[in-house]
Parts: sequence; C-alpha cells; structure tokens
Amino acid sequence: MSIWDIFKKKETKRAVTWDQLARLGGFIEQPTLSGVSVTEETALGISALWCGIKVISQDVGSLEPVLYREVGQQREVATSNPIHALLTESPNPEQTRPVFFETLQSHALLFGNAFAEIERTNAGEPVALWPIHPGNVTVGRDEAGKLAYEVTTAQGSVVLSGFDVLHVPGLSADGSVGYKLLQVARETLGFGIAAQRYGSSFFGNSARPSGVLQTQGQLNETARDNLRKSWNQLHQGTDNVGRIAILEEGLVFTPFQLTNEQSQYKDILNWFVYEVARFLNCPPSKLHSLEKATWGNLELLNQDYLTTTLRPWLIKWEKELERKLLSERDKPSHYVEFDTTLLLRADISTRYSAYATALTNGFLTVDEVRARENLPPLPVQPEPIQGANEEA
Repeated sequence: MSIWDIFKKKETKRAVTWDQLARLGGFIEQPTLSGVSVTEETALGISALWCGIKVISQDVGSLEPVLYREVGQQREVATSNPIHALLTESPNPEQTRPVFFETLQSHALLFGNAFAEIERTNAGEPVALWPIHPGNVTVGRDEAGKLAYEVTTAQGSVVLSGFDVLHVPGLSADGSVGYKLLQVARETLGFGIAAQRYGSSFFGNSARPSGVLQTQGQLNETARDNLRKSWNQLHQGTDNVGRIAILEEGLVFTPFQLTNEQSQYKDILNWFVYEVARFLNCPPSKLHSLEKATWGNLELLNQDYLTTTLRPWLIKWEKELERKLLSERDKPSHYVEFDTTLLLRADISTRYSAYATALTNGFLTVDEVRARENLPPLPVQPEPIQGANEEA
C-alpha cells in the first residue's frame, strides 16, 4: 500500500483496525552476560522497574491536557473546540483519557517511543486517537523524504504518514526514533533478573539444615538416592526451615555457612532500586525507597519529581498534540497545557494560607479559590432595589 492511499479514503474509518493490532512485534530474546533474556515481560517482573513505569505512567494519565485559547491578554478553556473533548474525555470509543495516556507513556518509557494513529474525517479533522504497540511499528521515510510509519498487522502491513501518527519519542539520536530502554539497559536489567532468579532458587532449593551428610561406611547408589530423597522431603524448601534432623548409622551433618556474596543479596536488591531510578530519571522515593525521605522534605521531593521527571515528558506531549491535532487556523491562538496542580496539592493549612495571600493581593477571587477546592461558586446576591430604604 502506498502512503498516498491513506488520503484516498472515501469514508471515515481507521487505516489500522483495533483487532488487527496483534502482538506481532517485540525483541529477539538474546541472552545477556548474566545468562538471561530481557523482554517486556521479564523486565516488568523486576519490582523496581514495574513500580517506576507504573508511577510515571499513571501520573501522566491522571493529568488533564487542557486546550486553551488566547483572547487578548487573557486565556480561556476552548470548550467549543472538538479537540478539547478529544483530549479531556475519551480519545477513542474504547478508552478513557487516563487509560490512553497511561498506556502510551508506558510505551515511551519501555520502548523509547509512543505511537497512536490519528483517525480523521475526510476533511482532515481528528475524531479519535488509537494506541499502537511500538513492537508493531517501523519508522522510515517515504519517497518525498518525510517520516512514515509502517504498522505490522495480522493481515500484513499498512503505511501511515507522519500526519496521521501521534509520536512521542524518548531520548533519541536523530530526533525521530527514541532509544529503547529494554536494549540500552539490557545488561543492567539482565543482572536484576538473574539476581531475582538466584534468590528464588536459593530459598526454593536450599535445605534447612543445609550442608553435607557424611558417613564412615560406603553407600551404594540406591542407598544414596534414598537418603537424598528422604532428606530433601523433610528439610528442603522454606516450609521446612528449622525441622529437627535425626541421623542414624553414624551419619554426621556438616552445615555450610553463607558466603559473603550470598549475605549481600539484600544489598544488591537495594542497589538495583537506585539503578532503575537513574534510568527512569525518577526519585528513589517514588519507588518506595524512603530511606532519605522525611515528612519535611517529601513536598520538595514531589516538586523535584514534577520538574525533573514528568515535566520533560509533558512538554513533549503538549507540543506533539498541538502539532498534529490543531488546524493551521487554530495554531496561532490555541495551545495545550497539562494541569499539574493536583500533583502539587499541599496540606489544608498550607493551601488556606496561600489562598489568603492570593485573596489579599487580589490575584485570585473567592470563586476561583472555591473552584480550586472543587466547590461551586457563591450564590449571586440580589442587588438592593434603589429607593427601597427611603420608601420604608
């Protein structure tokens, strides 16, 4: 299919239907130096990575992208523009706004790219946004040298123009395709997966007591197998820790001590939390590592999280939404901005003190303060009738 065929549609429909987007893409499972393969599923099995991807994606999904219109020196929410409802309500008939942006943000974090098809009318107006798994997309260029996206489906492949694809890349070498975290960090993630599997095998397979059974005599193969089997049945696994061992026929049990490497297993897990935090550019406190977080600095950590972690992603989303969804007529006066006030919502005494300052200095009205607290405006008081007091 030529890219120009996309513009020859006679009716409003998607170039890639929802049921065509089978999970055909992905990564080749090449083992890392630690001996394990890093895939989407195995990487998300690391609790620190799962937590980081989930926290950032859910926070982006919880923030509302508001379409504003400049009117003179002021701005107002462009509720009459159909793009406003597309962004704040349901980007498509099957997903709500939080689910849509959460899904795409997780793609951007894991795969370095977030893709969504823009369904348009024959007049070119956006009517829906449909997420596409990055494993199904190959970024290239058409004959004119413009970006084009080949989407692999269960029925073949479809080429979409850059005009019809919402694309937010992460850190990129050329600005068009982002680096894939699962490839850049594959050795670090492979080490984490290997450490996790080592811990599981250690606690699942080690016998308690653990060591060597010795005897002065000589056991034949059948006796050794029976002894090993009966010993493991009684003492192997975490459910049998601490059971009393009864030795017969001159058997002597010599326990093993944990090596230094085995004793440092917990330290390895804690270290990996900071590794994931660095890759995601996320404070360790957001990964539930609260060693350096206190009630006094938690608000500052949230501010740093918004500025350092979320804001770069939000700006990318805002500019891509403006570039691909707004018409040339609306671009000079309309813009998209995520509402981040909920993330910085302080405790009630701090908020009320700030409101008092705002009311005193006149840059907020009572109704604006009430709106920030999800309260309705004050009822309008009827104006007194002139001359009523005089007649009375």
